[in-house]
Amino acid sequence: MGKGKKKQSGHGKKGHKRHPPKQNGAAAPVADPLDPVRLDRNKQREIVKRLMTQADQQGLQVGDKRYVLSAKWWERWCQFVGYEEDAPEAEAGRENSVPSRINNLPLLHVGSDTPLDELMGGPLRPQLKENYHYVLLPQEVWDALLIWYGGGPTIARFVVQVGDSTLGNAFNCVQVYPEQTEEDDEPEVTKPEKALFQKKNEVSKVAANGKNIPATATMAGSKLAVQRNPSAVSSAIPKICACQMSHWKYHKVVCRSTLSPEEKEEDILQGLAAERRGKMGLRNLGNTCFMNSALQCLSHVELLTRYFLSNEYKKDLNRDNPLGTGGNLAAEYDALLKELWFGTVPSISPASLKRAISRFAPQFSGFQQHDAQELLAYIIDGLHEDLNRVKHKPYTEVNESDGSQDDAVVAKEAWKRHLLRNDSIFVDHVQGQFKSTVVCPVCGKVSITFDPFNCIQLELPQQQNRQIEVIFVPSEPGQAMTRYVVEVPKKGSVLQLKRALGKLCGVNPSALLAADIYQSMTYRIIGDTERLIRLREDDRILMYQVDFKPTSESVQYGFLYHRVESTLTGDPLLFTYTASTTCAEILEKWSDMLSTHVSRMSSAKIPSNVLSQCVYLSDRDGIYLRNEPVPLASDAKFADFASLQSEDSPDELVFVSVAWSSSMLASSASPRPDVECIVNHESVRGKTSRTHDGIALDDCFRNFVKAETLDQANLWYCCKCKEHRQARKTMEMWRLPDVLVLSLKRFEYRNEILRDKLDVYVDFPLEGLDMSPYCLEKSGDKDHLNYDLFAVSNHYGSMGFGHYTAFAKSWKDGDGEMYPGWYSFDDSLVTLAAPSQVKSNAAYILFYKRRNLQSTPTQNNLPNGV
Repeated sequence: MGKGKKKQSGHGKKGHKRHPPKQNGAAAPVADPLDPVRLDRNKQREIVKRLMTQADQQGLQVGDKRYVLSAKWWERWCQFVGYEEDAPEAEAGRENSVPSRINNLPLLHVGSDTPLDELMGGPLRPQLKENYHYVLLPQEVWDALLIWYGGGPTIARFVVQVGDSTLGNAFNCVQVYPEQTEEDDEPEVTKPEKALFQKKNEVSKVAANGKNIPATATMAGSKLAVQRNPSAVSSAIPKICACQMSHWKYHKVVCRSTLSPEEKEEDILQGLAAERRGKMGLRNLGNTCFMNSALQCLSHVELLTRYFLSNEYKKDLNRDNPLGTGGNLAAEYDALLKELWFGTVPSISPASLKRAISRFAPQFSGFQQHDAQELLAYIIDGLHEDLNRVKHKPYTEVNESDGSQDDAVVAKEAWKRHLLRNDSIFVDHVQGQFKSTVVCPVCGKVSITFDPFNCIQLELPQQQNRQIEVIFVPSEPGQAMTRYVVEVPKKGSVLQLKRALGKLCGVNPSALLAADIYQSMTYRIIGDTERLIRLREDDRILMYQVDFKPTSESVQYGFLYHRVESTLTGDPLLFTYTASTTCAEILEKWSDMLSTHVSRMSSAKIPSNVLSQCVYLSDRDGIYLRNEPVPLASDAKFADFASLQSEDSPDELVFVSVAWSSSMLASSASPRPDVECIVNHESVRGKTSRTHDGIALDDCFRNFVKAETLDQANLWYCCKCKEHRQARKTMEMWRLPDVLVLSLKRFEYRNEILRDKLDVYVDFPLEGLDMSPYCLEKSGDKDHLNYDLFAVSNHYGSMGFGHYTAFAKSWKDGDGEMYPGWYSFDDSLVTLAAPSQVKSNAAYILFYKRRNLQSTPTQNNLPNGV
């Protein structure tokens, strides 16, 4: 994730002095934060908590502002002041953990050339996640932090109302990406140096100004391409067809969102139109790969798709259901299916369906990334209510058993009650039934209920340990940095991480100092008591070996940065000094360090008189604090030179920056020193092989049916004790549907807000999933509980950045398979896939169908060829 570090942006010049932070026009906060002297951490915590409580009580009002702040900076500040109630005393307010100045520049769109003082409404990088990349703060809190710490830039966003008030689903939220609107079918993507999205009326502006659009600019494959022969669910307005920048790392190389007339004619002549049935791509509208993946999987549920394509669904449309969408969602989904199965172009736009979803489920409005499973659940529920055959729902009560009745009788009665209010094709084929047993730990009361479901969410069996990548930096000159992968208890401490690393590299754990490095800066020193669960997967953790020599003097720490012009590069190097250390001695130490870790120096060692003119006192962000280089006088003490920092910085650590120049480096095309000389330990290779060991899907089922004790946040009310209890709860599967949807819970909460992605490989069968060990309702048909896989929704990448794709298997039709095999769906791109590709550690949602499932006669009554 992007951490709150500051791009130097012109502040790296020698002699730069710190000035009071610019307010960017922000309104004045309450009296306490206006004190220009930074308050102690306890006072800061008290003020911010009070302001946050006031903001929560007032709620979000249309027109209010919220301010965007780097989540990493906010997390560091919370640790510094002990903001969380359960923060250990040793962790809150650790030494050397004072946050640096606020820096929101990493949140802004890459390549943005907007001046810093104009960035209040600047474009953010696409696909940022709230509480992972950024947090939203009320104005008073932002003003207080800005005055205390300085920095910026200020990024403000307005509170708007989304949804339809006439439908009763309107609510207020912060519009984080105001440059994207629902008015456009597809956001047109331009160069990153320009605005994120160019409105369609700019094309008409060109014509209005008498300018011609070159004919070559509208050809297929160009960024501005006219979509010819538009389908019913796409617009004929010219669109920008550049690949989505939000998925640049995972995105396909070629964007094929339009066809020239010649290409289309060739397709028809070769008979490709028929082969495309069910194998068309869905264009990415901007972070909508999650929707495309879910829709491709759902469209390959044969029973449902035949039901729509045959127009059988129209008999069941329930436009008066207050829980539905008046039939709008069903109609738009039907239109999309007909394009997927009867269209003639390689890919189509799902914009019309997305607008319908956004209208009735405003949580999916805009163009931010969402969870495919959450969207799938909404679509299934929404289509069910639109097609619910029950016109008037009677009131029903929950049917509860104390265990004395036969489960089969209670389950049947519960299902009958469910059918009184719910009767659709989704109930017939997609919904199953759970058995839930809760036991009071005090009085022993038993409560058994049977509840419907349309998706089983399977938690992955938790591993007790986790692997953390650490870079060890030895203190002895001549020894290279080494990358280790260390296995430690998942809920352990940093001290345990040091002990495990010490065993691998033969170093005393007490001689190790842990630091979080970001963008070549020492982001923070990590204390021994910090919990490992706070460390992110993408954190760059360096373990420095501290050279402790016998001395009666207090040892101080400092970091040596590498700077080329205005940019930092490489990893900082740790050095120590005492009150008696001279500048000449520290220069000699730095020269030895650089000769070890920088391989492109023009000489084996930089002379002290040369190095002294290139090293400047800096702050934590690498910004020069003083114009004077390190003095060469034999009696000059480095501690006296370093003490100048305290006038400009509250940091207890010392930071210096080496200003590299071409004369100091060996001749090369690159002006940067090579400071990435890191050797991989054999444990790094072990990490790669370990991820393929994985777990079996059966392990997930066994974990699902295990009894668990409810936590304090989910207490159960015992009507016999008249108290809330931490009861024992068991979830089991009583009745399984024809179409079994399994969601692998790959996202786990690291704390109350942040979630991590679990990339463990789950081995699931492509054919012959035997559910008989887990389903309580038995059947005489041996294939009744045998299932075969037909679709998979995949999620690649991390929680914050990622991309969704899908695999789906073609149908069997009549006498044999119609264009048999597995296919890969990656937004617009559809390719044939090998069965071996389907199983990977990216698999997120699995779609199975009962082996003996047969289509009904009405569903086989389809147009020719389907």
